[in-house]
Amino acid sequence: MLSCAIDAKEGRYVAVTDIPGAFLHADMNQDVHMLLEGTIVELIIKLEPKLYRKYIWRNKSDKPMLYVKLRKALYGTLQAALLFWELLSNTLKEWGFKVNDYDQCVANKTINGRQCTIIWHVDDLKISHVDKEVVEDIIKMLNKKFGKESPLTTTRERGIRISGNDTGLFYKRKGEDIHARLHRQTADRIALRHEWVSKDTSCVTFI
Repeated sequence: MLSCAIDAKEGRYVAVTDIPGAFLHADMNQDVHMLLEGTIVELIIKLEPKLYRKYIWRNKSDKPMLYVKLRKALYGTLQAALLFWELLSNTLKEWGFKVNDYDQCVANKTINGRQCTIIWHVDDLKISHVDKEVVEDIIKMLNKKFGKESPLTTTRERGIRISGNDTGLFYKRKGEDIHARLHRQTADRIALRHEWVSKDTSCVTFI
């Protein structure tokens, strides 16, 4: 949430977007074989029967089986997240961003004299800059590189909903009834204001 405090203090425009089919953009860098069975094999045969039928075999339960070699990083493989991180971080470096030495899912670049920040978790990105056009230009670049995905001004990221207006940014963590507000006017001295609310009691804790 420290990045949200900076966004609120500097009055940045914030957009959150998702990379569609993220892992499939990254090439697998070693030999990984996968065994398909049952319905998925039957569907593959229907797509290209002449190509795949000769590679099908059946197990003791008479299920069709097919071994395949992965060309792209596939969700569920051990290296998929790392391969996509390498692809995304290298792409941002090519665009002139510098990846943070301490948190390598944070990248910054000075654009029009002001800092632009991209923070990501797997394939979910938060992009912020004081100039709305800068953020929209970056989204266009991401669309060109990875495929079009509609950007959002609000998001649910790891159970947290982030939204904003002219007074600052707000978030709510689902299931815990926690609300926090990041004020532009007070972000320099109070990073977060938490309001803990329950059915029986309520209090406000400042940190």
